[in-house]
Amino acid sequence: MSEMDDLIKANREWTERLIARQKALHGQRERYTRESELQEEIHARGGGTYQGDVQEQGQGQGGGDGSGEKTVTNQIIQEAAWAVKDKDVRIMGKINDDVLIEAYERLGNVWKVGDELGISGQKVYARLDKLGLVRKMNRFTKEDEEFLLLHYQEYKDRWDLKTLAEMMGRTVPFISRKAKALGLTSYGSKMPEDKRLNQGRIMSERIKREGHSRGMLGKHHSEEFKRKMSERVRSEWKDPGSAHNTEENRQRRSDVMHQSRMNGTISSSYSIGKRIDVDYGTKHCTFRSTWEKSIADILESYKSKGWVAEWTYEEVVFDFPLERRGVRSYRPDFEITKANGDKVYFEVKGWMTPKGKKGIDLMRKYYANVELIIIDEDEYKQSVSETDYLRRYCL
Repeated sequence: MSEMDDLIKANREWTERLIARQKALHGQRERYTRESELQEEIHARGGGTYQGDVQEQGQGQGGGDGSGEKTVTNQIIQEAAWAVKDKDVRIMGKINDDVLIEAYERLGNVWKVGDELGISGQKVYARLDKLGLVRKMNRFTKEDEEFLLLHYQEYKDRWDLKTLAEMMGRTVPFISRKAKALGLTSYGSKMPEDKRLNQGRIMSERIKREGHSRGMLGKHHSEEFKRKMSERVRSEWKDPGSAHNTEENRQRRSDVMHQSRMNGTISSSYSIGKRIDVDYGTKHCTFRSTWEKSIADILESYKSKGWVAEWTYEEVVFDFPLERRGVRSYRPDFEITKANGDKVYFEVKGWMTPKGKKGIDLMRKYYANVELIIIDEDEYKQSVSETDYLRRYCL
């Protein structure tokens, strides 16, 4: 069998594979036949006319003795034989732009397109780039970051990150990763009962349908692993040069905590010991100390006597807009609405911490006209021994 026959055979085999692939994937017939391209190539170089297995030699570049035709034909055979070894089969044929575009629109990834069509991702990218069809990378901009900082807590509290992800044109896992990098995530938040029940129902149905994927079921991290993990995390937070302690990340965490306190989604959990739950009619309060509970009892008695119009517990927050770190807001224990409609605020302080003192000082600075009464140990003892003692502040 001659070299030309080998070339024709390889050409036909390659054509058949391409036709089969395109029919299976796209339901289209082969747009180009490799034989016609080879015929045009031979004709363009003066090698005669290609007709199936027969080649008629014409006048070549090397004169009338046929040496020129033979030289050109041999050159084409060598180039075509090299092309057979290359996945693109460039001389024998080129994948049509329509096929390339359809695959890219369907798969959305140059590497997947390359795997499907048998060419490299780099070549797919180069072709699409020339056509002006390469999708630009959806980069996470500074504006996206600010939007996430502003809205993440709201949608997280509603357990509706899917809506936030759709608004930003992202996926929920992507949003979660970015939120973690920005220091927005936290542990211990409780899922609403209706969502918890619905999630349990969906999971039960899935297990019945597909069986349980074990994962870590029945497995436990070793004590050694947990110890090493704890040491690594602690060392990262202690390291001033770690990503956790950069000026930018510290400011972000401060901004997030400040916004959460202003929204009322979190509060300072400085108190240790048992909390005290009390209902005053339709008003439910969870006090951090018996002192606070005693003051609330006194205020409730004042309300029943008409001495005060209303009182609330830890509902009002005062913002310190110019503060960028440390104490940036203040939430007094009680807001009392006097009979005449004026407001007065009580802060119960068994002991004064540096942070508490800073908050009170900033209240004096930013809200000098707000009446804030500090009930320290002496004031508390007086108010308990003389039930009408605090009335002087409510007139």
